[in-house]
Amino acid sequence: MDKKRIELIITLGLVIIFIFVLAVNLKPKKPKQKLSPSSKISEKEKEASISKKKIEKILRASPQEIEKQKNRAQLSWGRDPFFSSFLVKKEVSKTTSLTLKGVTIGKDKKGYAFINDEIVTIGDTIEGYQVIEIQKNKVILKRDNELFYLTLPY
Repeated sequence: MDKKRIELIITLGLVIIFIFVLAVNLKPKKPKQKLSPSSKISEKEKEASISKKKIEKILRASPQEIEKQKNRAQLSWGRDPFFSSFLVKKEVSKTTSLTLKGVTIGKDKKGYAFINDEIVTIGDTIEGYQVIEIQKNKVILKRDNELFYLTLPY
């Protein structure tokens, strides 16, 4: 048999399988039978069902149980399982909040920065920080012997 004839036989076989699967799946499914309310319930089912009054009686807590629950609510819950006791709280020094809102560099290459609603340039001091350098996207500040930089928020 040549190659084309083998391909034709395989293709026809796959088409027949596809048609068979499609025909089986397109048959309408039979609806499930629903129990009508008039159908008889066996005696065992009647005995197994509990009346509403019995359920309310079972679920109702006695005054002693209610008192126990109130006392239990006042007790301590114990340690928090989500809090790790080995974590030590560090004292965070109060820092000033400096926000760089904009930077402008003029034709004379002198930069201006807009920090916390104030316009500053190199050498100015804002909230204890001295402006050291103004670049296109950031400003470098100095306090004591430490350097800090502020970047634009976008």
